[in-house]
Amino acid sequence: MSEQSATVEMYLDVQGQRLGVAQAGADFLILREPSEVPEDSEGILGVIVDGELFERNVFFFEGISKAKRRVSFF
Repeated sequence: MSEQSATVEMYLDVQGQRLGVAQAGADFLILREPSEVPEDSEGILGVIVDGELFERNVFFFEGISKAKRRVSFF
């Protein structure tokens, strides 16, 4: 039996930017690089697993601050 790991890529499209995502959970994500996004911003979290794209609309009530890479969304 051959064991293979899935190839996974993640990104966040928000405010005209595409940001790299290192990790995502049910209500948070961790950005690869710090970024600044204003409060009450909407975005799309994209997850590509073995070439298949899954997208989810997300909303950042508190925005995103360069001071932290872990960000909560709804």
